Amino acid sequence: MSVQDSWNAHRWARFHALPGSKRYPDGEAEYAIVLSRHNALLDALARGRDVFLVYSLFNDFQASSRRMQVPPYAPGGSQYWMSFLSSEPDETPPSYCHLFAAQLPWRAGAVDRVLRAVAREDAHNVFLVSPGTRWFYHPYDGGMDLILSSPEERDAYKQTYAAWLSQHPAGS
Repeated sequence: MSVQDSWNAHRWARFHALPGSKRYPDGEAEYAIVLSRHNALLDALARGRDVFLVYSLFNDFQASSRRMQVPPYAPGGSQYWMSFLSSEPDETPPSYCHLFAAQLPWRAGAVDRVLRAVAREDAHNVFLVSPGTRWFYHPYDGGMDLILSSPEERDAYKQTYAAWLSQHPAGS
């Protein structure tokens, strides 16, 4: 089921990280645009507050906190959180999802290394959330998805950042 079909559709918005819905940056000038757009949205959402950053790694070994290494793009304070089986129990080899988390005081640039890793497809399944879960922010290679607390808040962001919206009729 897509986000558009889910219960969050009335609070969801997708923004593109580069003009013309270009998916991947070519060079530092385009990385600067990607980071600027992410930081503008995150600053509007989180200015003066903490955020939780959660990201995952997948591999074929069951983890313990002693064995898990925080990825090189992770911000300071990141810690191993938990692991779970992400494949069917009889699948060989099994696949595990390992979650890492950090609570950060928000400031522009605080997660730029993570956002660059997402834009390069070196990091997947990354999200930021407010401690009160009033919003959910999912960067992906090509843009960002927001789930906000109300349709009105979503519409305000869509109006403010209209130039970054997809031209696709479904908003994707």
